[in-house]
Amino acid sequence: MEVWRHVDQLLRDQLEPEDYDSWFSAVSLDSLDGKQAVLSVPSVHRRDWIQRHYRRYLEDLFRMVLGQEVRIEFKVGDSAPREVSQPPDPKDYVEGRSDSQTVGLPLNPRYRFDSFVVGDGNRMTHAYARAVAENPPGEVYNPLYLHGGVGLGKTHIMHAIGQAIRDSGRGLRVAYLDAESFVNEFIIAIQKKSRNEFQERYRNNVDVLLVDDIHFLAGKDATQEEFFHTFNSLYNSRKQIVVSSDCPPKNLPLITERLRSRFAGGLITEIQAPDLETREAILLMKCEQENIHLPGEVIRLIAQRVQSSIRELEGALVKLAAHSRYTGKSINIEVAQQILRDVVHDDPTGISIEKIQKQVAEHFRVKTSDLLGSKRNRSIAVPRRVAMYLSRELTNHSFPEIGVFFGNKDHSTVIHACKKVESEMSESEEFLKFIDRLKQEIRGMSS
Repeated sequence: MEVWRHVDQLLRDQLEPEDYDSWFSAVSLDSLDGKQAVLSVPSVHRRDWIQRHYRRYLEDLFRMVLGQEVRIEFKVGDSAPREVSQPPDPKDYVEGRSDSQTVGLPLNPRYRFDSFVVGDGNRMTHAYARAVAENPPGEVYNPLYLHGGVGLGKTHIMHAIGQAIRDSGRGLRVAYLDAESFVNEFIIAIQKKSRNEFQERYRNNVDVLLVDDIHFLAGKDATQEEFFHTFNSLYNSRKQIVVSSDCPPKNLPLITERLRSRFAGGLITEIQAPDLETREAILLMKCEQENIHLPGEVIRLIAQRVQSSIRELEGALVKLAAHSRYTGKSINIEVAQQILRDVVHDDPTGISIEKIQKQVAEHFRVKTSDLLGSKRNRSIAVPRRVAMYLSRELTNHSFPEIGVFFGNKDHSTVIHACKKVESEMSESEEFLKFIDRLKQEIRGMSS
């Protein structure tokens, strides 16, 4: 299939030749139905390894080619050729034991510091990450704990740290994986009675450990115990630890207190949703990387309307590029609005949540980024509630959608904010008049 030809070429371009030959040389696309792709693999062993270590990577590649999210499933081919040799042992996938390989998921060569667009919402996180990459392991910000909503660049930063350390020529051994892979490898180690080898791999053969989506350990007590001791071993040996999650340590559900305490003992940094200028810069860089040509007004349309995540921004861009490539037609603003009708919702009121956030921030003399953050002091909480209430009143967005625009807050938080504002309006005529004036000003901005 044409789609698989593009994905396969990306695999060849981005993976080391030995990685591609070991895992993907005999893989093919069995079927593609809507948002699910089924890959045929030659053996159960290879299926299990690819599923554990490359599934998310493959889903990213399919999203790049198709411009939409695709779930990957696997099947063992009936007539697949017999494998001549066994794939490498997992312990060989620690940087330093082989030329350029890593534990678990490979480092994506696209995710580097020079391809990361810096804005107000991620500036400090970017600076901390670079400091970790450029200094000896364990010297600064250890552990470094990144948190933020889905699709805001946490994984990009994690890969960039690993790439920078690998490219520094210092011979440091980098191990990157997500928490799910850590859990799966630990389970296999228990089943095969090889816990000593597992512990040796992660405690004694790693200089820098990068673990994505640490919240996946929630409720997995035995794995948390193992990770706790791995953490202590590396920390006491002055090795660098970087973890990411969708929330700060204190909010991690079903994670032991002592593990949360270890995370909180380092530097905690939040990646916030990008502002309009940063979103435009991200799109422009993506266009340059992928050799995509779009008018400035189309770039602006995407940046104005897709506010929730970088992943959705890139998805909208890839969708337009794919349409242009396969139809041979250029993209103008009218064509873009038609193609992105399921992505770009043009509110009939002409009022965007970003306009509301900006107007409210100016009135309360706070930063727009504060409204998207997690600070709960009154000087921030009040304007955030007001902005959420006005977003519900003046746009057609639902409670969950509004939550996404405010730093991926839960819809229940938005509901509570709206009820709180309504209660304050009923108790204070002065506050009621203030809200009415804000409404009129925002409506006037859109007329």
